[in-house]
Amino acid sequence: MKNFDNLTTQRLQFFVTNDINIDENVSESVKRLISEISTMNEWIISPPSFIDTVESIEGDLIKIVGGYLEIYSALDQELPYDIDAKNFEEVNLVINKLRELSKKSNLNFELYLDDTFVGEVIDGEIDHLLQVGLINEWKKMLLKTTR
Repeated sequence: MKNFDNLTTQRLQFFVTNDINIDENVSESVKRLISEISTMNEWIISPPSFIDTVESIEGDLIKIVGGYLEIYSALDQELPYDIDAKNFEEVNLVINKLRELSKKSNLNFELYLDDTFVGEVIDGEIDHLLQVGLINEWKKMLLKTTR
């Protein structure tokens, strides 16, 4: 698919949120997942990227592990149907793989579109906000576009 340089983008970000010490095993599990996902698709912009950093939050050093997927934004522009559908497919692939890792490794994830919280994956399950507020609404918009 061609690159649409004139379209703005957003990041679907996902971070491990367990109340555990995020060690190298957790970091490697997420890194492996992103590496695996990256080979599963022909990505419209680029495959997901891995995040492993330490940030100072209220004076405490916090390890942040997760990743992000760059997608075209539908917030301030009308996307062509094929672009929006491909974004939806990619986001679903990432979320489903996060569900698998969550279930297998007892990891929980928070998801954001840029800085906006859009939901969680907990114990391998998508929460109501992510399912209804993001996935179902997006699916409805795609169905309206095809009519």
